[in-house]
Amino acid sequence: MLYICILYTHGLSARGWLNGDNFIVGSIGSIIILVSTFVFFPIFRMFAVAFKGTKVDMK
Repeated sequence: MLYICILYTHGLSARGWLNGDNFIVGSIGSIIILVSTFVFFPIFRMFAVAFKGTKVDMK
């Protein structure tokens, strides 16, 4: 995942995004990856537990 982020941000800077500055584009990409990991991963885990359900005997 990290390598894909590095390649993507390098490609964006090569196309002239943010005046072609590799460090700035890479920093923004890293921040986006880290924030999405630490925000969305717990939310997805919470929803997975909610939809998983438990088996209940009704005897």
